[in-house]
Amino acid sequence: MRVTATRSGDWWAIEAEHDGQPIYTQAKRLDQVDELVRDAFATLDIDLADESIDVVPVLGSADVAEAARTASKQAAQAAKAASESMRRAVSRLQGDGLPVRDVAVLLDISPQRVSQLSSVRVAAPKRAPLKKAPAAAPAASKVAKRAAGGSTTVKPAAKRGALVKESQRDQRSRAMPAAKPKPDRLAEKDSPHERPRVTIAAIRSASR
Repeated sequence: MRVTATRSGDWWAIEAEHDGQPIYTQAKRLDQVDELVRDAFATLDIDLADESIDVVPVLGSADVAEAARTASKQAAQAAKAASESMRRAVSRLQGDGLPVRDVAVLLDISPQRVSQLSSVRVAAPKRAPLKKAPAAAPAASKVAKRAAGGSTTVKPAAKRGALVKESQRDQRSRAMPAAKPKPDRLAEKDSPHERPRVTIAAIRSASR
């Protein structure tokens, strides 16, 4: 909906029409016109919730304002086009291998601006994967047994330690001399060879 705002002193005289129904109000600032127009029609039971309001200022210098808005829009579009052109130029020059400072000199911009416009992203160098240490070669006996079709069983560390200790005890026992058995004193006392039996006949013959 088109709404005209005519400058009158320090106020804006607002005039609008909807389905043949006109309204007249005033606003102190142009940014208040939209809300005031909707409220004015609401008092007439007319809902403008789905309507867009286009405010058209009317004043002696309106043409100057319109020309300024048009120039501003054109400048924004030109700046956008220039930025796209600069970005393409930076990408092309850096693609040819030129450093940032040379690109800045050629385009008459700062090196920081070149970095902002640059679309080239330098990938971080990839690290070489860590190489695993080669596995230790199996013992010759295990290799031979495996080649012959046998199976090798790796004993746990605790069990291997117990076997080593047992082997050391066997070596110490073989190195020590065997202990001599002690004579049996009781057997010596009771032996018939050591203590001859004295008979009555022997005593009589001795007395004669």
